[in-house]
Amino acid sequence: MISIGWLSFIILSSCEPKLVAQKTNNSTTVNIYVPSNLDKDVTEAIKDMEYWLKKAGVKAVSVANYTAIPNAGIRLVEASRSDLPNLTRAEIQKDGQSFHLLVEGLNNVQITGTGKNSFINGIYTFLHELGFRWYMPGDNWIKIGDLKKLQPINKIYTPDFPNRFYAGSGGAHAIPGIDPQDNFSKELILWNRRNRVSFDYVSKGHSGMNFYSSKKAELDKHPEYFCNNKITRYTRLNIDNKDAVNLFVDWALEQVKPEMPFPVIGVDPADGAGGAEDCLPATIPLVKTWSDKYFWLANKVSVKLPESDKKTRVQLYAYNNHAAPPNFSLDDNVYPVIIPYAFQNVSEPEEFIDQWSKTMHGKPMGIYDYWNITQWSKCLPQFNIYVLEPRLRLWKKKNITSIQLESTYAKGPMGHVFWIAMQMMWDTRLPFDELYKEFLSDCFSEAAPDIKKMYDRWSTNYQGAMEAPLSDHDLAAASAAVKDKIVLQRISELKAYVHYIKMYEDYSANMTVAGYTDLINYIYGIHHMGMLHTSALQGLYIPKPKDYKPVTDKKVIEENNKKIKILQQPDIENIFQNDLRTAPSGYAFSKMVFDITKAKPLQVEKIRSPLYINNVNNYSFYLAKSKEISIQVGSTKDTRFLIRNKEHKVFYSDTIRASREGYSTVKTKLQPGEYTLTFGETQRFSRIIFPSDIAFFTGERGYDNAGYPWQFIYIPSDVKEVVYNDFLEPGVNGRGFWQDPDGKRVQPKKIAEKVYKVEIPPQYRGKVWVLNIGHRQFKMLNIPDIYSLNLFEYHE
Repeated sequence: MISIGWLSFIILSSCEPKLVAQKTNNSTTVNIYVPSNLDKDVTEAIKDMEYWLKKAGVKAVSVANYTAIPNAGIRLVEASRSDLPNLTRAEIQKDGQSFHLLVEGLNNVQITGTGKNSFINGIYTFLHELGFRWYMPGDNWIKIGDLKKLQPINKIYTPDFPNRFYAGSGGAHAIPGIDPQDNFSKELILWNRRNRVSFDYVSKGHSGMNFYSSKKAELDKHPEYFCNNKITRYTRLNIDNKDAVNLFVDWALEQVKPEMPFPVIGVDPADGAGGAEDCLPATIPLVKTWSDKYFWLANKVSVKLPESDKKTRVQLYAYNNHAAPPNFSLDDNVYPVIIPYAFQNVSEPEEFIDQWSKTMHGKPMGIYDYWNITQWSKCLPQFNIYVLEPRLRLWKKKNITSIQLESTYAKGPMGHVFWIAMQMMWDTRLPFDELYKEFLSDCFSEAAPDIKKMYDRWSTNYQGAMEAPLSDHDLAAASAAVKDKIVLQRISELKAYVHYIKMYEDYSANMTVAGYTDLINYIYGIHHMGMLHTSALQGLYIPKPKDYKPVTDKKVIEENNKKIKILQQPDIENIFQNDLRTAPSGYAFSKMVFDITKAKPLQVEKIRSPLYINNVNNYSFYLAKSKEISIQVGSTKDTRFLIRNKEHKVFYSDTIRASREGYSTVKTKLQPGEYTLTFGETQRFSRIIFPSDIAFFTGERGYDNAGYPWQFIYIPSDVKEVVYNDFLEPGVNGRGFWQDPDGKRVQPKKIAEKVYKVEIPPQYRGKVWVLNIGHRQFKMLNIPDIYSLNLFEYHE
């Protein structure tokens, strides 16, 4: 699923500054010297700089169209006119993002750039160096710079990732009667610009249908150009036909226009390529897979470019059925955009990136990733902020130069994440912990620990229907810790967002027309805060109840929307206090971190072995000494079997050939250490018999409901109850209960929608229990979400 509804990165100013050109006794006046014929976006950024300098006590006055470069004031200078050394000019002219910044006091600042993105980056880097911060969209999330702390600067700035951008799935648009001018998008665009979200190369998505539309007249005359002679707008091309290939190459080259400074040729096939109707060639021995087919076509386009052309990119995704690296080298201008973390079953994400890095021989490539996308998340928190640092640094190390993210435009779950990500996409050397601390401290002062507690739980242990009550308690503590009105406004916005979490969790458990209406009215009522991706939620992603009859008349919709109450801080506080009064009791979270080196298998008469694995499962295990292990495996389709260590180094890799029943034996000798065994695939049944003398653990549940295996779970000694999600609720397949260490059946108690608890008597804490459940849709909430299929012992 690749998003094509990218929000345009137009530049809009949220406020028009009133400039004062005369020097006064109470403030400093600085001239901003601007060259002629600047892009409108740069002009808007200059106005924004004037406004923020004025906020910091400087009256900035623009002087446009200078002839000779001044030697004072703040100067924007085109690289071709600058007096910088030739090597410095050449360095910043390599791309459209780099610039040189000279600061020798506020009245001697020079930003030397090459064009729109370069100058905008320079303007906001200068303001960033002054201490300005735009932590989230909205006026109450801004920190004014301190001009007294200005330090001398004389250096080139080049972002670690020259192309940095994201889009919310479903796009964003005006809402009649609520936000007819789409100020939501304008505020978001302005925030992105201030945080230097920018790109040189415009990404192009699936292009197969574009090819058909452009060449329809000719293609319709030649069914032999298509697989199986079947004409289709999805253009499943028969590359055995040289005329078809030549037509495709000619069409691709037409995408390059003389005026394009950073040309992109999109050659990705239409979505769904690589299916049964997509043929592989009979006359091209080099092409054996769908990846080979589409990267072969990309090569055919690339070799037709002039040898001197080092800028044009021939772009396609490494995605779905054409995700694997091809079996041949790629031409220098071919630029794959790899998608490691979804929609590929080639290998684990880190290994996938490494495979592609080796295929590219150090040449640049792009990456596409999914961060809490509205379509999946419904704007609930579903992203772990702690993956930012390792993930971005890995991408930088592997020479990824474009980051293309599909996400959400909701700042409730992702505003804090994206502010940190924006800084690290600019410079991956920045420490994540310091950025996170800066965000929390500047935005929430004394309330920072309470907000961090909430944010961290959203990242690593979201609590389902119990999340809103727990977050409300955190926000109540945060409110009590501060008196600053701006900080309380920020906390109020988070309170508004948490009430949405409550309403959505309640609605998803009981989808009624009244519940849907209340939910939509609420998200409209807080739309002005920007906490939710409102238009996408309402238009596409919040499921409607079966008996809902939508209003289609635009005038009626607008009039109805105008009647919706726009909620302000006192309204939010009333709702919050009511939620707080009616919230169910909280519970303790275990502080134990599960350590597989402390687990040992127990001897049992029968090893429980899963017969119906139907997903990719990862099992962790530990060897205290060197050992030859023997594992029996089988699968109804060819399935990969992999063993890696903690550093993702592969120690064993093989494909288990398909069989309807029976097992193959895998034997390998391993040194002491921790390992991960990966086995299973979607839409097939795999089976495995574990050795009895090794304990295997997983947090995954990829088994078919039929004969769903028992889950052996260690209950830490520091909790008196286990709280967990059972999304289908007890009773599926006559199961859904627990067994204590003595084998006694224990029935769980419901404490919230889909949330259950089991009380743990003192004598059974620090022991292994059994969850006898009939489906995979469950999750432990207050203890480690780790399971074994066999009995084990554990010593804390």
